Amino acid sequence: MNRRLLGLGLLVFTVGVLTGAVLVHLRGRPPTGRHPSVTVPIAAAASAPTPPVEGIRFSTTPQDLGATAELLPSGTAAVFAFYCLPELPHGSLPKAAWRFNGKPLGGVGSGDVQADRGRPGHGMVVLHAPGGKLAPGAYELQLQTDRRKFSASFVAAPEAQAVLAQAAPAEAALALTQHVVARGVGKDGSPSGPTSKFTQTERVHYVLRYRGAEPGMAVRVTWWVGNLEIKAARREVVLPATEGWAHAWMQAQNGLPAGTYTVRAATSGDTQALATDSFTVR
Repeated sequence: MNRRLLGLGLLVFTVGVLTGAVLVHLRGRPPTGRHPSVTVPIAAAASAPTPPVEGIRFSTTPQDLGATAELLPSGTAAVFAFYCLPELPHGSLPKAAWRFNGKPLGGVGSGDVQADRGRPGHGMVVLHAPGGKLAPGAYELQLQTDRRKFSASFVAAPEAQAVLAQAAPAEAALALTQHVVARGVGKDGSPSGPTSKFTQTERVHYVLRYRGAEPGMAVRVTWWVGNLEIKAARREVVLPATEGWAHAWMQAQNGLPAGTYTVRAATSGDTQALATDSFTVR
């Protein structure tokens, strides 16, 4: 599994190549004589149309490259999202909206949602960056039909191409060797002032030491009060190298409510946490 994918669930399948022919014996009423065998050429069996792969793919150009870009360079003026939603009636368009770091960016104008007339259920959504430049962070696109909602996400980061150009380790198995809640982060990225107790106005940092990463993959950090996630604080943290330090933080303008909190880190798209820690706010 390529952990660089951010929740898109892009399906990849392999079509097996068969040689020879399939021998089919037809059966019916008891024969008066021997039925001849019917040989079906494999070419006829393989000619059945392949169902379209449902999903959303992102690109920095108005050209569908057939694979999603999960890490895009910040500063880009627009992102192009190519969708395949087979359930869409011919000629109809989905409703589109997107978010930045969990906060709504509003709906997407109808003129920026374009159907592919040659392929029912296919089309393109043009996402214009607020202010003309894509800010670093996590973006999520949501498409809604009459029946369902579809979503996909990507991360924008400086020097994205340089990050992706780095070689992944031969055995890429992400591990969080250290994880701690702290008051700050040092110049080298390590935790400064580790603690489990904070005042309501302090900034809470979650600092992770990782190894075995594929450069450009992301770790999703979520913050919880009891069983309730603070969705506005959710962050996709890009890992720029095979190992090193990474962190996310949370702070409330008017102060965090007193109570016990939990912070979790997981590979983007996975539900099982790689690290979990708790702290209290008083």
